[in-house]
Amino acid sequence: MKKIVFVGLLFVSAFRVLSQEVNYSHLYNPNAELSLDHQLVQEGDKLTVLFAMTIQNRSYQLYDYTFELYNIENYSSELTAPVIEDSYDSIYLESNASVHYFKFVLNDLPSLPLLVLEIKNKKTGFGLLFDMPLYGKRKLFLNNGSVQGFVNNWSAPTQIKFNEDMVYGYYYNESFPLGLPPMVTRDDFKEKGLEVDSSFLSTSNVQLKTLGLYLFMTDTAGTDAVSLRVVDRYFPKMTSIEQLTEPLRYITSRDEQIILEDIKGDKRKFDKFWLNLTGSASRAKSIIKVYYSRVEEANAMFTTYKEGWRTDMGMIYSVMGPPDEVIKSFNEETWVYLANRNLPKRKYSFIRAASIFSKSHFVLIREKRHAESWFETIDLLRKGIFR
Repeated sequence: MKKIVFVGLLFVSAFRVLSQEVNYSHLYNPNAELSLDHQLVQEGDKLTVLFAMTIQNRSYQLYDYTFELYNIENYSSELTAPVIEDSYDSIYLESNASVHYFKFVLNDLPSLPLLVLEIKNKKTGFGLLFDMPLYGKRKLFLNNGSVQGFVNNWSAPTQIKFNEDMVYGYYYNESFPLGLPPMVTRDDFKEKGLEVDSSFLSTSNVQLKTLGLYLFMTDTAGTDAVSLRVVDRYFPKMTSIEQLTEPLRYITSRDEQIILEDIKGDKRKFDKFWLNLTGSASRAKSIIKVYYSRVEEANAMFTTYKEGWRTDMGMIYSVMGPPDEVIKSFNEETWVYLANRNLPKRKYSFIRAASIFSKSHFVLIREKRHAESWFETIDLLRKGIFR
């Protein structure tokens, strides 16, 4: 692979200060100028940072941006001098339309627990920050054979190659339950332990054809593992009536859910349900477009060991839409929805619930105070009124 130094893309600034509370809402904004997917891979004493950067504003090209990489103590640390350019190699891999793939290979493991990449638009002077906590680094690398290589939390059926000679694989045919509403505070709905449906040993690569959850380990006695959810080729979209019916649990009553159970893939019943729900074909069309777009975006952004729309973040996002403000720390994330003429200001906090399946899975801190605004939001959504 040819090494390419980003002339004009990487530069050293004299001094930058990061505000005590950075708003990371662009990470969950489908209309943001940029989106970034990343993976951290530890290879001995080196750290490889793989990126897939999507330029969502067609007015700009890759050469319109500069990149600065920082290694800091925590989310409220100042951004001073970036990581010295000589301490890592920057390699451009390829592009696919508006998606650009590249990687940084750091010669030494970062000494501090958080990497932050700032991507700045040279024309507007506006920069976006992308956080990469070091708790997400992995030693086992899953490669799908493409140039950019990395596979993150989900993939359509594919062949996976490993960077280790011997890998233990476990398959779980599990459909995880939906998150309960944000005002349900009882703790008797905790997810049950998973039972392995099958296991296998791979010495080079494995063909993953069956949909479901896979876990890969190099040491069965350790805790270092990588999970991958294999999904159908249309994911993150939902295409079947059965798939489209499930997310309606978030915005329907118990009586309506009984009706939904009887649909069983029948499109005529599905269409009739929406017409009865909204009282208007045009209103139904509008709600369907917005709601299922959010569900699709939740799948793309929040899928870990279960589909994104089933996660707590996916539930809030599907009903509320993108947050106006996102404040982060290593183990907590707070979403703020600003007040408007229909709803008061709302705030939802999530805590990191790390497990062998995911180090970046977050669960909602449920509180009874959420009840009123939750039901008000659902009522407005069903009327076709979106914040």
